[in-house]
Amino acid sequence: MPKPQNKALLTIAFTVLTAYAPAIAAQKPSTIQQILQKDHKITGAKKINPTTIDVLFSDQQHLTFDFYSDQIFRLFQDNSGGQMRDPEAKPEAKILVANPRRQVVKLNVTDENNLITITTDKISIQIDKNTTLFKVINLGTRALVLEETAPVRFEKAEVGLSLKEDPQEYFYGGGVQNGRFSHKGKAISIENQNSWTDGGVASPTPYYWSSKGYGILWHTFKKGKYDFGAKEKGQVKLLHETNYLDVFIMVGNGAPALLNSFYQLTGNPVLLPKFGFYEGHLNAYNRDFWKADDKGNLFEDGKRYKESQKDNGGIKESLNGEKNNYQFSARAVIDRYKKNDMPFGWLLPNDGYGAGYGQTSTLDGNIQNLKSLGDYARKNGVEIGLWTQSDLHPKAGVSALLQRDILKEVKDAGVRVLKTDVAWVGEGYSFGLNGVSDVAQIMTKYGNDSRPFIISLDGWAGTQRYAGVWSGDQTGGVWEYIRFHIPTYLGSGLSGQPNITSDVDGIFGGKNQIVNTRDFQWKTFTPMQLNMDGWGANEKYPQALGEPVTSINRNYLKLKSELIPYTYSIAREAVNGLPIIRAMFLEHPNAYTQGPATQYQFMYGPNFLIAPIYQATKSDDKGNDIRNGIYLPEGTWIDYFSGEKYTGNCILNNFDAPLWKLPIFVKNGAIIPLANPNNNVSEINKGIRIYELYPSGKSSFTEYDDDGTTEQYKSGMASSSLIESEVENNLAKITIHPAKGHFNGFVKNKATELRVNVSQEPKKVSAKVGKNTINLVKVNSMKEFLSKQNVYFYDAAPNFNQFATKGTAFEKVKILRNPQVLIKLGATDISVNAVVATIEGFRYEPLNTQRVSSGKLSSPLHAEVSDKNREAYTLKPTWSKVDHADFYEIDFNGMHYTTIKDTTLLFDGLTAETPYSFRLRAVNKDGHSDWTEFKTTTKSNPLQFAIHDILAQSTAQDQEESEIDKLFDFDEGNIWHTKWGTKAVPFDVVMDLKTINQLDKFQYLPRSCLLYTSDAADER
Repeated sequence: MPKPQNKALLTIAFTVLTAYAPAIAAQKPSTIQQILQKDHKITGAKKINPTTIDVLFSDQQHLTFDFYSDQIFRLFQDNSGGQMRDPEAKPEAKILVANPRRQVVKLNVTDENNLITITTDKISIQIDKNTTLFKVINLGTRALVLEETAPVRFEKAEVGLSLKEDPQEYFYGGGVQNGRFSHKGKAISIENQNSWTDGGVASPTPYYWSSKGYGILWHTFKKGKYDFGAKEKGQVKLLHETNYLDVFIMVGNGAPALLNSFYQLTGNPVLLPKFGFYEGHLNAYNRDFWKADDKGNLFEDGKRYKESQKDNGGIKESLNGEKNNYQFSARAVIDRYKKNDMPFGWLLPNDGYGAGYGQTSTLDGNIQNLKSLGDYARKNGVEIGLWTQSDLHPKAGVSALLQRDILKEVKDAGVRVLKTDVAWVGEGYSFGLNGVSDVAQIMTKYGNDSRPFIISLDGWAGTQRYAGVWSGDQTGGVWEYIRFHIPTYLGSGLSGQPNITSDVDGIFGGKNQIVNTRDFQWKTFTPMQLNMDGWGANEKYPQALGEPVTSINRNYLKLKSELIPYTYSIAREAVNGLPIIRAMFLEHPNAYTQGPATQYQFMYGPNFLIAPIYQATKSDDKGNDIRNGIYLPEGTWIDYFSGEKYTGNCILNNFDAPLWKLPIFVKNGAIIPLANPNNNVSEINKGIRIYELYPSGKSSFTEYDDDGTTEQYKSGMASSSLIESEVENNLAKITIHPAKGHFNGFVKNKATELRVNVSQEPKKVSAKVGKNTINLVKVNSMKEFLSKQNVYFYDAAPNFNQFATKGTAFEKVKILRNPQVLIKLGATDISVNAVVATIEGFRYEPLNTQRVSSGKLSSPLHAEVSDKNREAYTLKPTWSKVDHADFYEIDFNGMHYTTIKDTTLLFDGLTAETPYSFRLRAVNKDGHSDWTEFKTTTKSNPLQFAIHDILAQSTAQDQEESEIDKLFDFDEGNIWHTKWGTKAVPFDVVMDLKTINQLDKFQYLPRSCLLYTSDAADER
């Protein structure tokens, strides 16, 4: 009998992609025949060696607990009788490092009252003999951190774990999950989809961790899916497409402990060489032809040319410009960065697609061509690398143009960067891990102990010990690719991959000045920046779109170069601590930060809070805008550009963000090591150390340094300097302790410069170096300060706009910061002598520019959420303007929203059919009004009556792993994809609703996907 008719909503989500679509795959649901398990119990357990407990079931199956430390254990069960082993891998690759074990001090097992108890000094595992379910307790905190809810599920080609999800528990990890970092209530795929849009997966990691204090690494190269309460609240469902159980469970308090357990097993992340933190430029300069065309790119000879991969009768490019084609050469790229005074660290002169790196008839001749470019690059402070699409080693039958010899490229030509592509790492998994492992070892062995600098896609657990990851091809000129990359970067760091990057302003698209400069701005505060040139609507140089973007981009690239000592210090911390780009909850965990509410901002190390402009909110035609929803944690935060202070534990709105301004906040008390502005590592002045300080209370920072290029840091060849700041009764004292440690190239004798942020000129400034009191002389100009030593200068209005292009309108724009006291001390042996500076009459209390009006404030009237402003997941309250109000504040859902300058504010990410209450007040410099309170309830879930379990057939052929069932699975991360290379339109879809329904609505959710077309390729 059919069910009664119901009003229903038919929700369909699909994209019709035809012959030109990229390799975007979603999880293929395999047909699995359940192997029925007999009702079984545990009959006993015994210790079989100092680290291993064997648990025996009534059906004679065995579950092994193998301890790799006091708080890491491996669960292994193979019902076919197989022994503990490495995962199957073709080609061979290992997820675990060579020696992952640590000493297990104590391991005991007891069998009492139907309970098997396994204990170490750190954890206790309790297993119910009747149900076979286990739970794990952290003995240090006495907390129950993990609990099974069902026996391990073994099927023909799938094994699943079921764990309890607590209401206040949050989940992180899974690798590069585009657009996501916090997974509570969500499901993620652990598979290389090469899907480079929001919801896709590019470099998954079969590892996640919980805020309750445990982490799980599934020891496999097989695909998986992790459901964190998406289908069933209170349940975590984990599965991989394997036929035996092999997982590591780790227990620890917080992210550093759980990440370090992951690193113990799979390896610590690489520390990038210093040049890797600078802008990189990637393109092919050995294949294409350039023909004069009025619509082409402008070159140095004053003419415009258009590029083609086919011989169109134009001028063929080269690496070194030796064939009367210099302006089309790779050397010319280096010259352009230098001419435009743009920081530039490394160059990849081939893109792998038939380009090669030489035009001779032999591989050795082409290696010499590459070496010639490398010599020129290094003379200009730039390193070279190669984009690797094909084999790395010589292969018979391959033309000289496309031959590769990674040993000679590294040893003879000086290659120090490798970027992988799909054809080299395949689908990733063991193939990709094997490839980056090969390169990393060659780079070190044949490159004078050079530190591997590899940028890969399709990573897996273990990739981090060899390479950083790249998020895939994206489109420039659109906000979307800024928006979803912010949480992507957060999630990558939380997955043990702190070295993540993406193409600045995309590889495709472009021609949008506003988006271009906004992307350059926020990526100043990321590890690597890539200009992926040659495929987009415009060149991908930082100066490509003209003024004022050129000047703004240069200012931010120079800032990035100045921040190298700070960046390098936090990058070293990320090797065995917190990631470089930090989700807000890592500094300040609470219900607001642990979920996605703060996914569009982050901490850059401990001292910078970055809130990128990721959408047009109230933008004018020049890109001047505002930023809403900036969460400031508890404490005091300082606008990096204006110096204005904000009290934390609130959410800022209407934050002014003209085109040149990235919202940057500095933690009060911050100490920031700096370098002189420079264009590459060779231009850093090693004879001086610089620190910018925001003294408040007691604070400290440890600066880290090493040679920046070799692997010697792993054996302790490095230095560290502790800097402390203390303020008491308007007296600020800054102490730089003697540097500890040594490395090749360490410079002992250094001058010291301090930049102390203040709001007024101090009464007195003094200093000591070692035991000697320094006679500091006050100077009255920056020119004097720069030319002398043992001096100080009060800079009343520092101007951030120091690097605008000469003669442009933007050069006249003043970007004035708060005053600073600048102190410069002569060179001393920093390994012996401490440096102490004292500022009497220190004050840092900038004027509050948010509160300017006076007058009595009445409570806001007509505060409500009208029906048109009320949806299932959003509420938009409105109210009447209050006389004399500078802004408004709202208390909502336990958070304090402030600086609201409009008479409305949107709240999103809410729960359907849920009552919410608001408190609203007006604010000015005299105080605030009384609260106005009002309530409302969100509407019902629009998918509440959507039809489930629809079956469908199409006349178009499906692409494998993206079949038509993805059209109706309610998973916005999945897509239906027609077969690549096959004409799909027109087509018919026949749907079986399986019930009789009255349809209210037919809803189509499109996907935004990138198309690779033959036309796009021809435009290169």
